[in-house]
Parts: sequence; C-alpha cells; structure tokens
Amino acid sequence: MLVALVFLAAAGGFILAIWYGSLEVAAGRVTAGGLLAFCLYAGQTVEPLRRLAELHGLLQRSLAAAERLFQLVELPAPEVENSPARFTAEGANGADGRCARRQAAAALTLEGLRFRHRGSQPLLEGLDLHLDAGEMVAVVAASGAGKSTLARLLVRFHEPQEGRVLLDGVDIRSIRRHELRRRICVVEQEPFLFSGPLIDNIRYGLPGASSAVVDEAVRLTGLDALRAIRPEGLAAPFAEAGRDVSGGQRQRVALARAIVRAPDLLVLDEATSALDGESEADILANLESWFASRTVIIMAHRLSSVRWVRRIIVFQDGRVAGDASFEELARNCTAFRTLFSEQLEAGGSGEGSAPDRSSEGTAPA
Repeated sequence: MLVALVFLAAAGGFILAIWYGSLEVAAGRVTAGGLLAFCLYAGQTVEPLRRLAELHGLLQRSLAAAERLFQLVELPAPEVENSPARFTAEGANGADGRCARRQAAAALTLEGLRFRHRGSQPLLEGLDLHLDAGEMVAVVAASGAGKSTLARLLVRFHEPQEGRVLLDGVDIRSIRRHELRRRICVVEQEPFLFSGPLIDNIRYGLPGASSAVVDEAVRLTGLDALRAIRPEGLAAPFAEAGRDVSGGQRQRVALARAIVRAPDLLVLDEATSALDGESEADILANLESWFASRTVIIMAHRLSSVRWVRRIIVFQDGRVAGDASFEELARNCTAFRTLFSEQLEAGGSGEGSAPDRSSEGTAPA
C-alpha cells in the first residue's frame, strides 16, 4: 500500500506541477526551461522514495518472520517418551553409528482416526484400516481429501483428535519419535535438496550409508544418467533447493534416500508425479523386489501409478469408500470411477504403464 501510495502521489504531483507551471509559463512568470528543469529535478526524487517504501515493506515482512522464528525457537523440547523394549534403538547401531538392525516389514492399523485442521472441515472422519506386514496398497482420493495428512499422522507431524495408529500392534504415541521416523519413511511430492554433492543428498536418509548401498540406490532409481552427465559423478554439487535439476530428478534423489534408509513402512506421497509414465514404470519395475520386503503405501492421482497394485483404497469424505482390486473398483465403486473417469475412458493407460503383476506376484513384464 505504501509503494502504491508513493507512485500515486508522484504521478499526482507531476500532473499538478505541469498544470500549474503551464499557467505560470503562459503568464510569463516562469520560463519553459525553468518548468522543465523543475520537472526533471522532481523526477529524480521519485526513485529514492520508491526504494524507501520497498525497504519499509521489507522491514515489516522481516519483523513478521522474526516473530514466527522466535515462536519456533521458544517451543518446548519434545517430551521424553518411553519406548517399548522391542522398539528401542539399543543394539540397532554398530560401533560406527551405522544402522545394523535387520529391517522387517511392519503391520499398520488405523482405529477410528479423526483429524481436522483448525477451523476447517474434517479431513479424516473415523478412519479404520489395516495393512498386513509386507503388504503393498495404493491410496487414491481427490485433492485435499487427506492423503498427505494421513502420511504426516503416521510420523507424528500431526496428532489425531481421536483414534490411534498402531505399528505392529503398538500405539505409535508410545514409540520414541526418533525410532518411529527411522521405521517409517515418507517420500513427498516436492522433496528438498541441499546445496552440496549428490552423494551427501542421498546419504541424508542415513549419513553412515556405505558406498555400495548408495550405488544400489542410484541404480534402482535411475540416477545413473544424472551421475554420468556430470564429470564429478556422485560428488557433483547441487545448487540450493536443487534448482539446477528437474523435478523428476529431485524425486529420484528422494526415492534414493528412502532406499538407503530401508524403512519398515514406506509411504510414497505422489513421489513419482514429476516423472513421465515410462520413467515411472521403469523405477517401479526396478523396485519390485525391494518393495517385497517391506510394507508400502502408494498415494497417487495418476491411474498408471496405482492400477497395477493388487489392493487399492479409495478415500471419500474422510472415510474408506472402496477397498478392492482395480477391476472390482472400476466395476463397483462410484467414487473410484468418478475420480478416474477421464483416465478410465481413455483406457486407463495414463502416460505409461506400471509393472504388470499377475495374481501370483510374478516379476514385472
């Protein structure tokens, strides 16, 4: 508002000066050169005034940001939580700090889960769901229906108003946050990359990961091409926030982080949305055997990302509106057909095809 006011005052002042000066020139009291000189000198004062107005706006934004920053700094430390004996980190790490615990898939149960953001409509309304250990499911819903919120609830970025989340039959609120987030990994749609080498960005999932583990993650996610085009290889630096790579490459790095961490429960929240259909299918095919040893939840909007999953769960109005195979949902679930109507009419091929799993669970075609 201040910047706009400065420009408005300057424009009004020029119009007034030219009008009044023209009258003075006509009356012979001021020369035309004098009027022109006045206008030129006055014009030079506008830019400093504009900069002062912008500086004032920047100062106000900085004060607001500083207030929020101090609110975060002054937050109380997380409570010390008692963790069940079988979930403690004792014996989980080797002498060098690397994770040595044998990973195993985890069963997940949601009981009467209710959640709403402050002042908004409920996102999850009495959600009940169970995933067996080692099971892979897809979760689909309209935008804003609570998929990402569910992912954040699993790692306790949010706390439900009612209900509970069980990991292997244990309420996650009784598991230490550090241990919980070591067992559950959420790969988001827009991952953040740090300025620094590619290998350090991948090892962000597990700083002590060996070179062999990193190389395997690079191979499975198709990052070999990115490594090959950079002379430094895995030591190639990234610009801050990964501005010098594409969205698809950033998502590949995030997937590589998850592979390095080897969690018990993996949640892919639109984690391949920036990839074309063929690249997505290649990555999913590469990860077929890796997925088999852990519980996986795939959240997506593209039909090609989920149609190959044997069990698809449809969210609507905070509840499960469908829970079956792709074929059964396409025939019997109105919410599913409405969500993917255009893609179903186009043959459901989307932009590519994902791994072709038969009912016996054979390898991808």
